[in-house]
Parts: sequence; structure tokens; C-alpha cells
Amino acid sequence: MNVMILGSNGMNGHMIAKFLQSKKINVRTVSRKNADIKFDLFDYSKLNDLIENMKEYDFIINCAGCLVSE
Repeated sequence: MNVMILGSNGMNGHMIAKFLQSKKINVRTVSRKNADIKFDLFDYSKLNDLIENMKEYDFIINCAGCLVSE
């Protein structure tokens, strides 16, 4: 099984990646830094291209989020 995790450096994303990797699942991480694919998820055009070109993945898990600061 192949899984892509968007937002893999966040609180949720890195724990999901760790768990799946411990189960011997092929995980590709996507984040702004320290990931297999370094990518700005706010670039929606490139994000669409990235997802369209990743046909070999069975699942894409979105763990990306935006923190709201006051």
C-alpha cells in the first residue's frame, strides 16, 4: 500500500506517518520542509498537479492545516 501525507510535519501528520511506517506501509511525506516532497500547499495549481501525477498512491491523507493567531 502506498500513502501520501500532506502536512506531514504537523502535530497530526508526523504521528500518522510514523504509525504507518511502523506497519511497513510505503509513506511519502509532503510539507514545506523536512519531507520527501518539499512543497507549499497554498499553491493550489501546483498542488492539483502534484495529486494528479501521483497515481501510484492508494490514499492521500490531508493533515495540513492553518493556525489562526489573534
